Amino acid sequence: MNHFSKEELGHLSRFRLSLERSESALSIEAANLLDPDFLSRYLIEIQPKIHSDRLNVTGSMLVKRYAFLAAMVLFSMTVFGKKMNTDPLNLTLETDDKDPLWLPSFYFHSLECVSAGESRDAWRDEILKDLFRNHLSKIVNIVSVKARISKLILWENIVLYVVWMYNTLLANIPEYVTIEQIQADYVYVVKEADGELFGEGMKNPFLPFYREQGQVTRQTCCLYYLTSEKRDRCSTCPKHCLT
Repeated sequence: MNHFSKEELGHLSRFRLSLERSESALSIEAANLLDPDFLSRYLIEIQPKIHSDRLNVTGSMLVKRYAFLAAMVLFSMTVFGKKMNTDPLNLTLETDDKDPLWLPSFYFHSLECVSAGESRDAWRDEILKDLFRNHLSKIVNIVSVKARISKLILWENIVLYVVWMYNTLLANIPEYVTIEQIQADYVYVVKEADGELFGEGMKNPFLPFYREQGQVTRQTCCLYYLTSEKRDRCSTCPKHCLT
């Protein structure tokens, strides 16, 4: 087992890594979100923070916030060559009650990490399986049912942050990783990775949205505009022209 350096933790904080717990009633163990009854109650509890009284909007915003976990873990994989422990039992979702936007952070009970061994490909597959199949996919499935919202919208929320992270890396390549490594991981995640790594019986959820040269065309609206007083839409919204 390895650990992250102080500098590496600083980089991961950009993706809402938290090194401290909060005392907010909305700070919860991530594993609790895998309990459908708990998740239903939690959606109702966070609605005032999201400024919405519609469960489908709240569910979309929860997954959109949660998508930063995917960006963080894949950044660690590609840039630092370190596998974070994404077991839901190892994470808490932390809320700052003073934050008017409800942008929760992630606290890891253990920040021990695993470096790639002789087979980086197998190590990379293990990261995707733990992150998506064993964690995010389960949350997406439960949110979809309890909030009555399409899985397509929820997966797009995750896809866009992962694509944003890789495109940001390609535009500003850190000194300790090569452009070849960034491109290889990027293409693998969004095009080549087997769908089973993302969930049982699934196809790669990035494929419907990814276009060559790293372009992503959003097909659905995340419903963010329903939480905004001015009905502002995201820049990638397919309904942007209607505002």
